[in-house]
Amino acid sequence: MNHDHGWNFQGEVSLEKGFPFHSKLKDWIGEYTNLPEGLSISIFESRCEEANCPVEETKLSWNTEKGEDSLRIGRSKEKISKQDFYLAWKKKTSN
Repeated sequence: MNHDHGWNFQGEVSLEKGFPFHSKLKDWIGEYTNLPEGLSISIFESRCEEANCPVEETKLSWNTEKGEDSLRIGRSKEKISKQDFYLAWKKKTSN
């Protein structure tokens, strides 16, 4: 199910500098992905009141040779756990 429900742009960071709102997210991206360190990542957040979607959701978005790619995590950006990131990445890469 795809819910595009008003993503609010939160900012853009360079992966090599890390995320000012989360001390571990850069490490997890390095551990589970092959995204290059110099990559710029845009951060979006959304709130959803629908029964079948997370109340808060974070989307990390970046450009690739093939166009835009993204990862959606069902948690607010400050509250993402290692398991949240791992499960979202596993779901994305298993498709």
